[in-house]
Parts: sequence; C-alpha cells; structure tokens
Amino acid sequence: MADPAARARRRFLLNAIRQELGDWPTDRARRLYQANGWGCTRDLPRRDLRWLAGQRLLIEHGPKNARVYRLKHAHGRQTPTAIPNGAS
Repeated sequence: MADPAARARRRFLLNAIRQELGDWPTDRARRLYQANGWGCTRDLPRRDLRWLAGQRLLIEHGPKNARVYRLKHAHGRQTPTAIPNGAS
C-alpha cells in the first residue's frame, strides 16, 4: 500500500522541479522540503529523488558524492504529471 505522505511529498518535489528546471542536488530538495514544513535530513530528499529517477521522471547525473537530478524530457515535451498509483 502506498504511503500518502510520501506520494504527496514526491508530487510536490516533482512539481517544483518542473517549475524550476536545472540541476537538483539533494541539498536543494532538502531546502525545499524544510521551507515547506517537512523538517528532514538529507536522507529523505535523497530517497525521493532516487525514487523519482527510478520511475524515469528524473535523470541522475554526476558521481555519487556530487549527484544531481534533472527532469527527463520525452521528445522535447515534459513528462506526464502523474506519479504512478500504488507506488510509495
């Protein structure tokens, strides 16, 4: 069963990435979460970024110690807005 809080948080992050294109390192996502009431360490946004990349919504770039994520575009268009149902 999907965790509703995780789905909402990941949807929020994905929408922010779509609005503010460019490189999204873990720290940028962490600051976004903290500014919007999700107090967290780097682990939570790191897991969410990896999850979104695993869903093929983001692309990972760079070495493990300096990884950034970017929105994946399909044929010049942005990817669909939906996060798969049932995913946590």
